[in-house]
Order: sequence, then structure tokens, then C-alpha cells
Amino acid sequence: MSYREYNQEQTDIFGLDINARIPEHHLVRFVSDLIENMDLTKLHAQYSPEGSPAYNPKMMLKIIVYAYMNGIYTCRKIAKAVRENINFIWLTGDQQPDFRTINTFAWTRCKDVLAEVFCKVVLMAEEKGYLELDSCFIDGTTLRANAGKNSYIWKKSALRYQEQVKTRVDNLFCRIKKLNEEEQLQYGDQDLREVGAQLEFLNELNVEEAEPEEIAQAVEKAQSELQKAVDTLKTHLPSNAPAIKNINHLLSELNKIQKLDVPKLEKYEQQIEIIGKDRNSASKTDNDASFIRMKDGLLAPGYVSSISTSNQFVTAVHLYNVPREAVEYTTLMDIHYTSLGTYPKQVIGDAAYGIAVNLDYTHKKKIVSYLKPPDYKRDYWDSLLPGFVYEETKDQWVCPNGKTLTLDNEEVVRANGPERTVKSYRCEDCQDCPFVQKCIPYKNKSGKSLVYDPYLSPLRQETVHNLQSKEGKKLMKKRCIEPEAVFASIKWNSKFSRFTVRSLSKCKNQLLLVLLGHNIQKFYNASMATMTGT
Repeated sequence: MSYREYNQEQTDIFGLDINARIPEHHLVRFVSDLIENMDLTKLHAQYSPEGSPAYNPKMMLKIIVYAYMNGIYTCRKIAKAVRENINFIWLTGDQQPDFRTINTFAWTRCKDVLAEVFCKVVLMAEEKGYLELDSCFIDGTTLRANAGKNSYIWKKSALRYQEQVKTRVDNLFCRIKKLNEEEQLQYGDQDLREVGAQLEFLNELNVEEAEPEEIAQAVEKAQSELQKAVDTLKTHLPSNAPAIKNINHLLSELNKIQKLDVPKLEKYEQQIEIIGKDRNSASKTDNDASFIRMKDGLLAPGYVSSISTSNQFVTAVHLYNVPREAVEYTTLMDIHYTSLGTYPKQVIGDAAYGIAVNLDYTHKKKIVSYLKPPDYKRDYWDSLLPGFVYEETKDQWVCPNGKTLTLDNEEVVRANGPERTVKSYRCEDCQDCPFVQKCIPYKNKSGKSLVYDPYLSPLRQETVHNLQSKEGKKLMKKRCIEPEAVFASIKWNSKFSRFTVRSLSKCKNQLLLVLLGHNIQKFYNASMATMTGT
């Protein structure tokens, strides 16, 4: 493969010694050396040996990564920096790729390589001892999409409007069928069938389940048949005859349906298809973005990012456009395993992640769970009273005071883990109990209730035990300065709170670039601290 030759050691540009102007341990030299020593075979494979020589892909990757580390996120601004900024001039050897070349490299050639580069940096930092992969802290945050706040599509609204239009169409078809029946009764053998109206297809059409194309074809065919009927009737009846007037009125309404309602049906169908079955909204500008409640409380088009960190290094990252999926960290852990070759030994997360599907996942993967359950406080109070005993033969619980909790309700649950029967038990008499203040902290006057999931309750209890241990308390304190610090850094230091590209795939790559820059900055800071002994 032949590339354009570039020489970073070129010292004389317009009489200015560029190389001498860059300090020995400057960040730009660190970025250059880090990427230069990477094996990027997959990136080189994106280039054809034919044609004129291309810019060296390692050089292109260097300027994009360094740009993102400095809060430069658009290709035009990167191209401007390459022309004007001394650090970028040194990186390129005074070559000046334009913004189109930079854009093509970033979002086409590099799209399948960024995840690999990201992993290489994490593994290099781990090899240096700057992070360890045994423990990972997980959290998520919202990021705005490159779309206006008024570009919304709501699934409920689209379905409602679609239903309204179909109702109008169906009512009109019913009137046409009724008119045909009335004509048959009135004229007998001289009904509309004989004068040209072939409307049997309306009886076979289910408007509610029909596709927009089928409805459009039915409207067009009904127009044609009714027009034939009018033309035929005019040869037998006066133009102001009631039968002709009735049909003309229906034709007028059919024309309105064809001009106004049929395009609406197609539009609503497209909107529902864009949103899909898993989302409730989408943006007209960026179809992959969903409307999400942001940290400032406003509803805006955006995405939810989920990351795992170790020593404030990001070890895995995933981007979601379905908000509820972001709290299911299974995908994130699968990415962690696929990219880094191992599952963490322990995982720490807040109450958003202590859901059934995550507890089930940690159990199956033999990961020690520090995922705070949503009802952690209640579990905590229950743990102060370990005297609850289950009597299997009577299917009841006995509390420390000797009161029985009998079966109140049971439900088969298929979501969030394997299918199982969840049972709820209740004590009918908790008055004058010495433990009532601790046992029922929420002052439930109807008595103590206990929900038992034979599969997940032991896992949740184990998690609560882990959280209350000395190690658990230590890790939960550390959690506040792990992923939250990363999000604060990229949003406030790097000024990245909104994507500049559109579509889920491009936004994933842009987030990877931002977090790659974050990791390299952490890598650089740790290296300098080791070098200086601070």
C-alpha cells in the first residue's frame, strides 16, 4: 500500500523550526507515539492499492483523536486546525487534508476500527498498571441528538391519527356499500351493478388492517366505478336526479380522501415504521434519536450512553436509543468480554441497575454483584430481622415475633429473567408487635407484606449482603467518583453534551472518539505522574 509521504521531523517550515517548538513530553507527542505503535491492519485494509496515494491512515487517525481531545468535533474545524495550529501542523508534517477527506476517513474508513483502537488503549493502560479489569463501575447519562426539540414523532399520536383517518375511510366505504344496496332494492334488475358499478371488492376489504397502498387502490377503484355509474345514469336520468346527486357527493368525498387522507396514511405508516416496536418516539431530523428526559428536566431528542469504568478509564461503552434498555447492562458486559477478553469479577452500580435481569446475568456469569436494588432500603430493614422462617409444608412465613404471613397472591412472571412464580405473603395482625417500627418502616397499617421470588429473592438478598459489607461500602463510596467523573469531564471539560452527527451508528462512533480521547488523556496524565513521581 502506498501513501503520501509525511515527515514529522521536518523542522523547517517557512523558516520556523516546528519540531523544536513542541515540548519533549507534550500531549501531542504522546498521542502520536501511541497511535504510531499500534497495529492497525484492519484500518489499512480499508484502502485500495490502486489510484493516487492516500494520506497515511495513522496520520489521519492522529489528527482526529487529538482534535477530539481538544474539543474540536466538526470536520471543517479540524481542517482549519490542520492549516493553522502548530500541533496539528507537526502531526501532519504540514500536509493539509480538506474537510471532505477528514469526513470520509472518520465516518467511512474508520467506522469499524474505532472500537478496536479503543480496546487497544484500554489494554495498554491495564498493562502499565493504571487500571485493573477485576472491578468495573457502571452508569449512564443522556446526550442530546443533532436535532431540533420540535422535530418529534410520537407513536401514540401517529397510531391515533392513523385510526382516525381509517375510520373516515371506512365510514365512506360503508356509505357507498349502503347506497349500492339501496339502489338494488329500488331498481331491482336496473341497480348500479347493471349500470357499471362493480363494488364487491369493498366487502372484502378490511380497512382497519389494510395497508395504505391497498386503501389507495380501493379508493381509486371506487372512484372509477362510481364515475362509470354516473356516466351511465346520465343517459337514463336527468342530471339533477337524486341518484346522480348522491353518487356525485360520494365522488367528491372520495376525491378528498385521495388528496388528503391517503397521503396522511402513508405518512403515519412511515412514522410508525421509523419508531419501531421498542420505542415510543423518534425525531424527524435524526430518525434514530428518541425523545428523552434530559438531566435539566427538558424533553429533547437524544440517546442514552452506558459505560463501565475502572480508575476513571472507560473500559466499555454502548449507546442506546431505547431508554429502558440502557439499565439492562447485559449488552455492556458482553462488549466488555468481547473486546477485553474477560468479565469483571465484581460490578458496581446504582439503584437503576439492580433489576432482575441484571441480577440474573451476574449470577450466571459468576460476577459479584454490588448493584443496589431499587427497594434497597426495604431490603435493608428486612436484613435487620433475619428471623423470618419459611415453612414449606404450610407455604407460609413466620416472623421473629411468631406471627404467620400467609399466601396473599401469586403471579407467573416471564420478564426479566427465567419464567418463575412470584408469591406475596401478608400478616393480618401486626399490632402491638415490638418489631413493628423496624419491620414496617413505611407504617403499612394493613400488616407486614413479603414478596418472595424463589429465584431472584436469594440473589437480591446476596446483593444486599454484599452492599452492607465493608468492601461494599468502600466500593459504593468510590462509585461516586468513577463514571460520574467521566461524564462530568466530557460534558464540562470537553464541552461534549450534544452529537454533531446523525444516526445511531455514527453517534456511537463519535462517542467512542470522545471517550477514546478521554482515556488517552488519563493515560498521559498517569504516565507523567509516574515519570515525575507525583
